[in-house]
Amino acid sequence: MLIYKNKITGKYSPPGDKSISHRAIILTSQAVGKSQITNLLEGEDVRNTIKAMKALGARVIKDKNKYIVYGLPPGALFQPKKHLDFGNSGTGIRLLVGLISSNNIKAILKGDRSLSKRPMQRVAVHLKKIGALIELKKNSFPPIRIKGVGDAIPLNYDIKIPSAQIKSAIMLSALNTNGLVKIKELKSTRDHTENMLKA
Repeated sequence: MLIYKNKITGKYSPPGDKSISHRAIILTSQAVGKSQITNLLEGEDVRNTIKAMKALGARVIKDKNKYIVYGLPPGALFQPKKHLDFGNSGTGIRLLVGLISSNNIKAILKGDRSLSKRPMQRVAVHLKKIGALIELKKNSFPPIRIKGVGDAIPLNYDIKIPSAQIKSAIMLSALNTNGLVKIKELKSTRDHTENMLKA
């Protein structure tokens, strides 16, 4: 039996999680007033989500090791003046198309060559039901042209494809939907969005 007498002690702060960082930026941008985010993962994907939320009207400021976000109430997104570029972020583009779908604005969401080959129909099919107009390249891929709707229809959703991104897109669309929205999953997926919405 080996006995180790020396111990490693100290404090370790792991880097922020990418999926949670996307949601932190989006949800604080929909909270009226001032929010603070620490330990945000500052990768390219998350930076693109920050740029998109700024283009949609949120005020996001970096202050040393934290981010200050001044949000907008649901339904008050600004009309973006240019295309929203998500680079290689599938999470960013799918979540934001959900948020935009229930706002009365038009937008074009695009990405790099890799993202432009990733399917978006699985998200769009649910969001079209609330009244949003969505066009995809070859009926499946980015760029996504969307015209949101200010009076989204509250629905019951039955998600057959296990996907936290699909579920989260619907939840974000529900923020500006007048009525009760219910989501049923065939199989449980990551619950970052619902936990953060409760918070």
